[in-house]
Amino acid sequence: MIETRLLRQFLVVAEELHFGRAAVRLHMAQPPLSQAMLRLEEKMGVALFERSSRHVVLTAAGSVFRERAQAVLRLLHDAVAEAHAVAMAHQVLVVSGVQFRGYDFLLAALKHVCEAPLGVRMELRQGTTVEQLAWLEARTADVAFVRGVDTLGPHFASACVAQESLYAVVDARHPLAQHTQLALAALSSASFVFTAPRLGPAYHAHLLRLCRAAGFTPTLAHEVENMQTLLGLVEAGMGVSIVPASVVAHTEGVRFVRVADPSPEVPARVPLYMVWPDDGPNPPRDAFIAAVRERMPLQAQVAMPEPRC
Repeated sequence: MIETRLLRQFLVVAEELHFGRAAVRLHMAQPPLSQAMLRLEEKMGVALFERSSRHVVLTAAGSVFRERAQAVLRLLHDAVAEAHAVAMAHQVLVVSGVQFRGYDFLLAALKHVCEAPLGVRMELRQGTTVEQLAWLEARTADVAFVRGVDTLGPHFASACVAQESLYAVVDARHPLAQHTQLALAALSSASFVFTAPRLGPAYHAHLLRLCRAAGFTPTLAHEVENMQTLLGLVEAGMGVSIVPASVVAHTEGVRFVRVADPSPEVPARVPLYMVWPDDGPNPPRDAFIAAVRERMPLQAQVAMPEPRC
């Protein structure tokens, strides 16, 4: 059996037709290279080179072997590349809870792992925090993006990838609608519309903590199942709410006003965590996690906790 290392060495010598120059290209001394070519010729039982003190030339057998050796190495390279591509392409990366508004770095990370040479097929899901953690537990999702990690088990890892500013959302006729920023205490007498706590317990608890830090407990008027309904009720004048920056958009009938920090210890921001099972290698998932880490905002990298594992 002829090693691929010998084939590569032979091709360099055949190209240079000079053992000294070939040795320099191969980052080795000339005597070991000369000995390697002699071993190759001995294994094959034919002379590949005609040597003299002045020059080195390929024999007829050497010329034929050069063409075949080049073809063999090309086939080997292509076989490795194709096997890697097939292995990656036949794996589906299931990501839940990912948002694109305000999160260009997540979209860039997704695009990176879906393009060649990785060629991963992506399946995106949306669900509540509770649903997403259940998917991870059942291994029907690979990565989830959630607002809280307090209930994670020991077999999960997590990283904070963003810190979103919070905005008060009021109807367009509200006295505070024209403000660019407000203290949360300005809403202390208002009735609130929140998403149901069971949909995201950590997020709901975070909003209550912010209100209490501002000196009041919010009066709950309505609980809803999604942000679209929440914005509809606010537009109708049925309450106010607090939402992350990723929800902010030009929406007829409502206004978004930046919330000032209630205190230095309790900033008006909400974290976004990337969570995944810590259960050994998973090439598509690991490639995606690495891509997110490379592209996420600097402030998130500074604030990122040690992965829980």
